[in-house]
Amino acid sequence: MQGKFSGDEHFIYHFEKVAKKVNALMTEQGFNEPDKSIADKILHAHSELTESFECLRDGRKADKNVKEFLGIEVQLADVLGLLMDMQVQYKLRIGAALLAKMDFNNEHRGYLHGREF
Repeated sequence: MQGKFSGDEHFIYHFEKVAKKVNALMTEQGFNEPDKSIADKILHAHSELTESFECLRDGRKADKNVKEFLGIEVQLADVLGLLMDMQVQYKLRIGAALLAKMDFNNEHRGYLHGREF
């Protein structure tokens, strides 16, 4: 039985297609040298998340390079790009895992996953 989200093959197809483009660009620009480990990639993604937080501290300002977007949007896009790159480089299934995790949460977890904040 498929869950509410897991059957979206279109999302997975397009996620993988864009991930391949991201990986090709990152490889071309030297981010996928043989000495780069998945741990390096995770740390890089973490630093981009930190930069997105810094954008919040600075207010909702346009990105310094891609001016039609907010800084936080561009920094979070960098995180997504790194995840897509990791999917291709390390043969992961992040897009499909996202849908599976959404199904799991929808079927087995309640509001705020039962936590109080």
